[in-house]
Amino acid sequence: MKEIHYLRAIKRMVIFGGLATPAFVFLGGGVALILTEDKASWKVLNIMFTLALLVWCLYSLKRAENKKVWLWVGWGSFWFLGAFVEFWWPALGVGVSIWWYYKNVSNTKTITTLFFSLFFLLAVNQGNAYFFIVIPLIYLASKL
Repeated sequence: MKEIHYLRAIKRMVIFGGLATPAFVFLGGGVALILTEDKASWKVLNIMFTLALLVWCLYSLKRAENKKVWLWVGWGSFWFLGAFVEFWWPALGVGVSIWWYYKNVSNTKTITTLFFSLFFLLAVNQGNAYFFIVIPLIYLASKL
């Protein structure tokens, strides 16, 4: 995928994430640290921002093949900005592990990352395990 396609995809996801934000907030999501008298609650940006961040991280990791500074940009974005998007680092980890799978990165690294990401995604989803169906679906889609 050309560099311009990554950047165009990121821009579009941020725009549509911004457009979806009012509905996201209305349905119970939020976009900031909310302080009340007795507690503070952390609300995150919607899934479109998660996907935009994932594409940014993958773009940075792809560019790291030529310039190693992009490796720091990609993983720094992953760890720092992952705290502000929906489903946090586990969703980004699933995306990175799927990307590694299609790039034929070592199976040990890919499976380990996928396992830990799915495990922590289970905690984020408060025990709802329906997302585990994605593993066989991704495998079946790769065989088409």
